[in-house]
Amino acid sequence: MRTLPIGAALLLVTACGTATEPVAPVPPPSAAEPTPSGTGASPSAPAESGQGAGLDAIKAGDRKILLHLAEPDRDLSATYEGPVTTGDGTDDGALFRLLPVVDGQYLIEALRPREEGGRWCVVVDDRATPRTLGTAECAEDQRSRFALTETGASDDKGRPTHHLVNDVYGAVQYSGERQSLYVEEVGDAPIAGSFSLVDRGAV
Repeated sequence: MRTLPIGAALLLVTACGTATEPVAPVPPPSAAEPTPSGTGASPSAPAESGQGAGLDAIKAGDRKILLHLAEPDRDLSATYEGPVTTGDGTDDGALFRLLPVVDGQYLIEALRPREEGGRWCVVVDDRATPRTLGTAECAEDQRSRFALTETGASDDKGRPTHHLVNDVYGAVQYSGERQSLYVEEVGDAPIAGSFSLVDRGAV
């Protein structure tokens, strides 16, 4: 049996020991990924602003919204039977979605489920006088297209307000005396009612 010199034996033991060490070294602290900071969030993010998503996201059809009547402090609500009334914004008929169509106009989808299924949109109900709002299965026609025109004013929460206008039947308005909605051409008269769009989350 061949005997190795002491120095060579030590070198062999050292070499065998290093074969079990990790291949990749532990990265130094400077190479580690940075820890996210609480101050890194954008000040304009919805969670910070309290205003929800911006108008661009709402108008793109990506958000559930309340259609809030600014002056009487009421919200539109689609009933199970079809008519659109006003309420306090807490019932499941109060949620809508804007669906952009043509020339800055929108269909307004009512998100309350109907027993008969399908998708239902707000329309001008022209069967009586004064004309009011109802719902029908979503289809683009002269009763279902609405434009949002900015008023230049804001509601009591600082949200910009709009008039809701059908280009055939006129503006959606609110009668405080009757406590109901109606649709009417106004000519040079002021429109009785303006709406803010209140974000209620992703669809």
